[in-house]
Amino acid sequence: MPTRYRIVLPILSLAVLLIATFWMQPRTMSYFGVNLLFNLAVPIALATVAQMMIIMVNDIDLGMGAFVSLVACVTATFLQDTPIVGVSILMALILTYAAMGALIHKLDLPAIVVTLGMSFVWGGMALYILPAPGGTSPEWLRTIMTIKPPYVPMAVVAAGLISGITHFVIMRSSVGTLLRGIGGNGRSVARAGWSVIGLKSLAYGMAGLFAVLAGMALVGLTTAADANIALRYTLLSIAGVILGGGRVYGWQGFPNGGGHRCADADACILLSQLHAFEPGLADRGAGRDPDPRADSTVDFHPAGGTDMRAVIGRISRPWIWSWLAAVIVFLMTVILTEGRGAGELAYAALTFGTFAAIVGLGQMLVITLGPGNVDLSIPAAMALAATVSLKVMNSEANSAMIGLLVALLVGLGIGVANLALIYLLRLPPIIATLAASLVYQSVAIWSNRGLRIKPPAELADFATGRVMGIPNIAVVGLILSILVWVVLERTLWGRWLLATGQNRRAARLAGVPVEAVRAGAYLTVSLLAAVAGYLLASFSGGAALNMGAEYLLFSIAVVVIGGTSIAGGLSNVPGIWGASLFMFLVVSMLNSYGAAAGLRLILTGLIIIGIVIAASTRRTRL
Repeated sequence: MPTRYRIVLPILSLAVLLIATFWMQPRTMSYFGVNLLFNLAVPIALATVAQMMIIMVNDIDLGMGAFVSLVACVTATFLQDTPIVGVSILMALILTYAAMGALIHKLDLPAIVVTLGMSFVWGGMALYILPAPGGTSPEWLRTIMTIKPPYVPMAVVAAGLISGITHFVIMRSSVGTLLRGIGGNGRSVARAGWSVIGLKSLAYGMAGLFAVLAGMALVGLTTAADANIALRYTLLSIAGVILGGGRVYGWQGFPNGGGHRCADADACILLSQLHAFEPGLADRGAGRDPDPRADSTVDFHPAGGTDMRAVIGRISRPWIWSWLAAVIVFLMTVILTEGRGAGELAYAALTFGTFAAIVGLGQMLVITLGPGNVDLSIPAAMALAATVSLKVMNSEANSAMIGLLVALLVGLGIGVANLALIYLLRLPPIIATLAASLVYQSVAIWSNRGLRIKPPAELADFATGRVMGIPNIAVVGLILSILVWVVLERTLWGRWLLATGQNRRAARLAGVPVEAVRAGAYLTVSLLAAVAGYLLASFSGGAALNMGAEYLLFSIAVVVIGGTSIAGGLSNVPGIWGASLFMFLVVSMLNSYGAAAGLRLILTGLIIIGIVIAASTRRTRL
């Protein structure tokens, strides 16, 4: 899309949304109505600017919502009675954000996994500071956020100020030029003599500053806080940046305006307008691997024996680390319990890990397509498929296969709808699937109508049963995993998928049907999400509207922790299972140690980051 349209489109979108709102509710066309409509736009806009700073340097932050929630808890707890302590904590959080950026760059860590791990840390700290909703907003902050300037509501005035400041920093300052340069070609910036690690730390520090302002503004408007107050800001901030005209890699910023469409009750304004450009493909030229982990070949002596590099090659395979982490955590739990319940723990890990593995397989195929490809409709697809299939079965005997067919048809329909948004409307996949998920969730609510229909008895028995000590659910998951592995490793489509992820342009020139491959990946992820929802509802005794919520970020986490390259072009089926088991066993281990809820979250996040650092350090050393 041309640059001028990228800049104008969000503004027109907001105008259309306002016109529709004013037409349906004429009373909102007033000072009070507009102020009420955009009341919570300021914190969302600040969080979007913070996310923009991260995306501008080719990273993405999955902990933004948890961080804003933590800031809100600190603001509501300390700034009123002990302001010095509160300010010190907020400054420390900003410095921690800057240090996180330096660590990601120094060790070449996947930002999406590090920030996901930090989301647990932020959430645990928030829960430790404010275990229950409460606190109070400082009077001065409340006064600032409720100022009523003449003629124009405060939210609109704040929008202009934030937009102007951000535009100056990104577009008019030398620092902004360097930050945009990192997003375009970091090596060129380094060759020019600038410290890339310092600039990336600065970008993360600026993101932390804007996120702190977002949390404070939120408390000033709501007058209180809780540990989950801004969790939705993670997806809203990503959506806001991309709706403003950007992509999840290689950015230039135009933060001087633009409306933010958002199917959220907050009715927010987007203040970040970005223009994306295609990044260079120099790092993926002929003969170069898209990821250091892609080379797992074994060298042989002419005489037939293997040398030490063969052993090292096997040890350094990326899936080893997720399985090693899972085994270590399992053994630590067994040692703590003196061996009691080891079999039950393994059985539970296989059962609950299967659901994450199934959705992870689908997400893996989409992520393998390359940067910008991710499916955020997985939780809604699980809920809708489970709700509709159970409603059709209506607990009747011998209806399990009919229910499975219905679930698959729902998944297929969701995949087709997602593709229509991506191809016909040319929406970025992250926006198309996020927006569509809200529609699917609404359909699930309409279909469910508060009822919890139980699965047929034989289906429930199958879902909770076992064969030779292995859960039936796990057997199904293993069969699906083998099918996906065979497709990836032994079929032409699998080679096309990897080629598309490594270099889409080169694949297209080589005759690969890139769009057909992409369509197959998005259809498959929806089908697998539908199967996971069907099995989970059968196992748990019914469908729930939020049954898939935890699998949104988990589906991404198990993919990356399992060794699949976030840059695309490399899939890893065994690693999906190792990461899924690891994620479940970590929580079980911390529960066995009797850790409090907040501490459990903090340790879970630190363990995830530790595993990623260990794998990255080992890979670099080899």
